[in-house]
Amino acid sequence: MKDHEPRQTASWYSVNRGDEVELLSGNRIIARGTIDAHTDDREIIWLEPSRGHQSLTLPSAYGGGRRMYHRTDGWTISLITAAP
Repeated sequence: MKDHEPRQTASWYSVNRGDEVELLSGNRIIARGTIDAHTDDREIIWLEPSRGHQSLTLPSAYGGGRRMYHRTDGWTISLITAAP
């Protein structure tokens, strides 16, 4: 996976269902996809991976479905496209 070109980082508290985002660890893309759901406090999001992008947090043997991410795990979130 390539290092990420800098984008504007977003607050976990400002993202919404349907937003396309990337999760980063430093400059490395960990996951990319669309927010399928989030808790009311936005401490946890569920991300439906973008086509062709594999999550680095779980091996591909676990399947290609949505993944849960916790803000407190230290991921940086970057907004690609806001939901309409």
